[in-house]
Amino acid sequence: MSGGLPEHIDPLHLADAAVQLAGDLPVARLGRLKAMLASEDASVRVTARFGMDEQGRRVLKLEATAELELTCQRCMGRMAAPVAVDATLELVPEDAAGDTASERYEPLFVTRGQMSLAEIVEDELLLQLPMIPRHEPGDGACLPVAGPANGQEQDQARENPFAVLATLKDRQ
Repeated sequence: MSGGLPEHIDPLHLADAAVQLAGDLPVARLGRLKAMLASEDASVRVTARFGMDEQGRRVLKLEATAELELTCQRCMGRMAAPVAVDATLELVPEDAAGDTASERYEPLFVTRGQMSLAEIVEDELLLQLPMIPRHEPGDGACLPVAGPANGQEQDQARENPFAVLATLKDRQ
């Protein structure tokens, strides 16, 4: 990965050593996130601080920012979506998952050895995306919905779908 971010990390070791990593992560390398975007030309600015909290728990303080391009579900046009992650995750070894998880932080269950830093960042970014991306009302980006000017014209123009059934009933 570019910008000083390693591809794989040992989170428990980094927390014990109080290491900070910072750099840029290309969106093109984040497969699940990339599939939800209108363009993969962006990059994510990442700062990962590994360490211990005041209670001696291993934590990862993760900050990530990006300007992503999503597809508006109202007009199907492209829209810019600033995304920011500011999360503190408790690094919980999988073999001690039930013993040490606190309610203060979200747990990140880690295996001994190598993990993908990109996957950790990608998980947190996916949580920040809007469920239904759409332009803000009144920003002029979405086209107005076509239709009659007032509700009366719309009611008169619409035919009752059950009118055919009424005519069949009258015949019998």
